[in-house]
Amino acid sequence: MVDIVIYTNPKILEEKQGFNEDYDEFCWSLSRFPLKLEKGDRIYFAVQGFVLGFFVIHNIDENDVEFFCHSWRYLKKFIPTKPFRGFRYKWWKKRK
Repeated sequence: MVDIVIYTNPKILEEKQGFNEDYDEFCWSLSRFPLKLEKGDRIYFAVQGFVLGFFVIHNIDENDVEFFCHSWRYLKKFIPTKPFRGFRYKWWKKRK
């Protein structure tokens, strides 16, 4: 199981959560694809210095990670992080 973290801005995360759209499925394109990423893994999102929550990956299509907006879950405790580009592998020990 491999979980990844994406750092983005609040507006993009809001779009992925489906608050302003009629769609329920979204994707995130990656130019460098994570090793061993599979359906059922989590794609976490960080904004403004904190990892806030995750979506459950339901499909992988070439370099696109697909997820449903209704799978979004906030973490009980946000995880501090510095901004970064691309993705990082999850660095904390257990799922929150």
